[in-house]
Amino acid sequence: MLTRNASHFRSRPQYLLLLVAAVSILPSCTSHVVIPMYRHEFHEGFPTYWLEGRINGRTANLLVDTGSSLPAISKNFVERHGLTVSSEQIQNSGVNEASIDVIRPRRFSIGKLRARESVFFVLDTEFASEIAQREVDGIVGGGLFNNNRYSISFKDSFIRYGEFSIENINMYPLDIVQQYLYVSVAIDGVADRFLVDSGGLQTQISLELAERILGDLSSLNFSDRVRITVDERSEVRVASAVMPSLSFGDVLVEDFPVLVADYSRNVIGVDVLKMGVLTVDPVSNTFGFTLEQE
Repeated sequence: MLTRNASHFRSRPQYLLLLVAAVSILPSCTSHVVIPMYRHEFHEGFPTYWLEGRINGRTANLLVDTGSSLPAISKNFVERHGLTVSSEQIQNSGVNEASIDVIRPRRFSIGKLRARESVFFVLDTEFASEIAQREVDGIVGGGLFNNNRYSISFKDSFIRYGEFSIENINMYPLDIVQQYLYVSVAIDGVADRFLVDSGGLQTQISLELAERILGDLSSLNFSDRVRITVDERSEVRVASAVMPSLSFGDVLVEDFPVLVADYSRNVIGVDVLKMGVLTVDPVSNTFGFTLEQE
């Protein structure tokens, strides 16, 4: 997702809750393909990860954001290349219907991956480009990859997508809800549900979880900080804290800094993800996370 709480950013069109995957992609000719990512360090050593895509033959810089569902394309990219925009109805939180602008490109590919069909939400990404210090042509996350097994190597900067063996990796329960990835993470032994968000720079825990772990929050120095999303600016209370331990998949990290935020979701950010390899198996609803070998 594309938001920033101090050093935290993710993109989250709040009204988008799709019930189907927006892009269906297939490996070309082989059982799986390897797609190079591009790593961009821009803020206090926090990286962002990018893919080079082709939309109707035009090159697009795509931010890899596992905290997003529907793939998005920037208004600037659409206008620059004269892509056709249509207004479509989608389900909004299971209650109402909302109309959004989308494109349905004739051709979409990333490396050797080719789309059978694709839908991109048209998005104003000026905030995202400003924060990332790089032009954001589009954002891709779970909605792009969740119809097949994939593994993201953050240290070596590549994605493996398709049918490949994961027999030697411990796998843990995973919830995929409207294309968002949710897993169990333990903070100082206290487990809770976390959104896996490679577009979130710093791991974030809710006030409710912080109270369960720390009890008394009076020692935390809360301040109001600007929260920038693709569709709004708002203020949230946040404080920095160091947790005795964080356990995610097969990784245990001691004395790990997090943001305690007045926000309902817990988020596992790129500060953790950059340490290892994330494997997602949508068929069995399991995930693995292991440290990269030095």
